[in-house]
Amino acid sequence: MPNQTMNRWKRCATVAASLVILCACGQGNDSPKGSTGKQLNPVQRACIESVVNRHRAQDANFTARHIEALKAQRSSVDITLEQRRANEQLCLEYAKCFTVRDSTLNGIVVGTMFRSCLEDVEREL
Repeated sequence: MPNQTMNRWKRCATVAASLVILCACGQGNDSPKGSTGKQLNPVQRACIESVVNRHRAQDANFTARHIEALKAQRSSVDITLEQRRANEQLCLEYAKCFTVRDSTLNGIVVGTMFRSCLEDVEREL
């Protein structure tokens, strides 16, 4: 499961790079880029890594809680709702990792990355 989580976040980073290509990014470079078409800076990379690590821990916690509910033959609806809210928050934090100071594209990038992240998380559930 941890590999699936990392792959999902890598796909999100790829989506970000694809978005940048639409915004005048040079071709032939496969590494993720920020909203200015430049390589992600160390702060952005650290931000993404932090969100990925928190997501892994959160995922493990919710998985254990779902299993516990199943074993006790209880409904896990409340857990699922809580998990979705937590995923929304992490996706928002993740999307904000791609912002660049003074960029007019920040709103577009955050909105696109947030939506893409939520879609990936939903597919995984």
